[in-house]
Amino acid sequence: MKHSRTTFVRQNTPSLEVDAARFISAHHRFFESKGIRIECSDDFDDLHEICRDTKGKTPVNAFFDPRLVDTPAHRGLWISGHDEANDLVHVQAMRCDDLGWTTLGDWWRVHWRRIYDCPMSPKQHPVAENMNGRVVFHGEFWIDRREARKRMNSALLRFALAVAFMRWKPDYLYALTTERISTAGFPARGGYKHKSEAAVDWGTPDPPWEPSDHMVWSDWHDLVELVSSPPEAYFSGL
Repeated sequence: MKHSRTTFVRQNTPSLEVDAARFISAHHRFFESKGIRIECSDDFDDLHEICRDTKGKTPVNAFFDPRLVDTPAHRGLWISGHDEANDLVHVQAMRCDDLGWTTLGDWWRVHWRRIYDCPMSPKQHPVAENMNGRVVFHGEFWIDRREARKRMNSALLRFALAVAFMRWKPDYLYALTTERISTAGFPARGGYKHKSEAAVDWGTPDPPWEPSDHMVWSDWHDLVELVSSPPEAYFSGL
């Protein structure tokens, strides 16, 4: 049975807002202690240029490419990290779409077919066929290898999930990642609670992502649990 918009009864209490703000602030302080300045932007033209010009970073994904997709400021943001020399060392991006009663699988069939020029299978993974409501796609994650050695990857993921929660209060937040990264547990350490294998059926032998790529996601309750947890516990030993 497909979820309805009333699946998650939100209780946006002041204490929950305070918890989320505290969680985000604690991560900001952690990044500063590592010499990283974190900023958020809704200008996807800048993201396109940064991904194009940064050594070691792949071009921006079509879903976040402003030449292909119009992302209004209230529906998208991207996060950057700069080191003490003001060199870019990190980016990630998110976009929120209110699907209403439309399932994520149906949404893919309409929008991803156009964006990625893929036929898209008429039947997607059951997870996508049961997601609707306010859904956030999380992608474009990149970190410079030198900074990755500081073990900040998971903290950067958690930070993004908390920012998305604070800004959009989504029913679901999801990302696509490689099988290797998923099974190694990186998304789980970064706050994602669920995963499924081969989540997207692109309907073509030459898809934009690997057919074996995993989908990881958290729902409203998972995000509440994340931002309500003591953030300092995550930084022990780092």
